[in-house]
Amino acid sequence: MISDQDALRVISAAIERTRLLREGLDRTRFIERMEKDWIFAAAVSFQMVQIGELVSGMMAGGRSGRERDAMAVSRHPEVDWQGFVDMAETLLDSPPRATFGPVWEQIEVELPTLSHAIEGLVR
Repeated sequence: MISDQDALRVISAAIERTRLLREGLDRTRFIERMEKDWIFAAAVSFQMVQIGELVSGMMAGGRSGRERDAMAVSRHPEVDWQGFVDMAETLLDSPPRATFGPVWEQIEVELPTLSHAIEGLVR
């Protein structure tokens, strides 16, 4: 089990990798690429699942079980924490029930909010 600080570092790295993956793509081209390029889709999905899984642990009161370790969640209500968990679950469904429009929206709208919320917490 990793600490919340390590989880925040992994989340930060996953946000950056996701930013690099979608770089230069508008919504239409992103969705087309997700539908046609399974390697790209797998790479994006992995980053989003990783974020969702780590956020889930933080929402549960911190990875150590102590409330103070979940400060990122409690101090940043502007972040749709549950939305990241829900997206991870959707992407992990078998067969997947994810459509790629909501994935794009989460990347474009929610990831910057999450990034901003955790930037001062990552050491």
